[in-house]
Amino acid sequence: MSVCELANGRLTPIPLRRDFDQPPAGRGTIAALNPAERSEFAKCVVQWCQLLQSERSVRVKQIAIDAPSDYCSPNLTRRLSERALGRAGISCFATPTHRQFKEKIQKSQEHLRRGGELWKLPNANQLWMLVGFTLFDELRTAGLKCIETYPHAIIRELKCTGARKSTADGLNEQMKRAASVLGYSLQQLSGHLGLMGFGSRHDKLDALLSAWTASLPEKHRKVYGVAPGDAIVVPRTSVICGTMHPQSLHA
Repeated sequence: MSVCELANGRLTPIPLRRDFDQPPAGRGTIAALNPAERSEFAKCVVQWCQLLQSERSVRVKQIAIDAPSDYCSPNLTRRLSERALGRAGISCFATPTHRQFKEKIQKSQEHLRRGGELWKLPNANQLWMLVGFTLFDELRTAGLKCIETYPHAIIRELKCTGARKSTADGLNEQMKRAASVLGYSLQQLSGHLGLMGFGSRHDKLDALLSAWTASLPEKHRKVYGVAPGDAIVVPRTSVICGTMHPQSLHA
């Protein structure tokens, strides 16, 4: 998670590791199968956001979530946003329909009832989407604006197409490009990532780039799919970098 403040034309991450309570942590794949667990986690996230607003005297204007906002429509084989990503050469997991997800949940639960090993859990690469659906629902019910984003698509938009982010070279390339568009030196960005939250460095960079996307005005965003219900949002860097100085990207 990355929480950022927009001040004096610059997006600055709040150092959560040092200055605020740790945000709710995910509860794992098995918990994702349980509607009550998903709902409780999402409610904890809402409460954490409300506490942040009251104690830091800030207003959460928009939240970017790296997860599908809803099931695939029953009359489609893939969401419109995912089709648009595919046409752009960007890969992503397909989001199942509600009926398909019911079947996948049943198969996963049966696997666990039989004593199957967790690492062999079927559909594990999609079950996390259920948590995303619940997060969107709870946050929006609480009056918080949310958009769906996809860090891999953001990285593609930033023209970082080299090594994977899980490698030292890949992460270094992404950090250099992110520092450039955010108006930081590489050393400054590294310091922000160290203090801004929890998790691996490449996950924190994903979170920061997602927060950046949420901070941008509409004219500086690119939408894959059809807003508002089936849309993945990324920065429109061809416009941003062509018209603005990096240090004023968020003014």
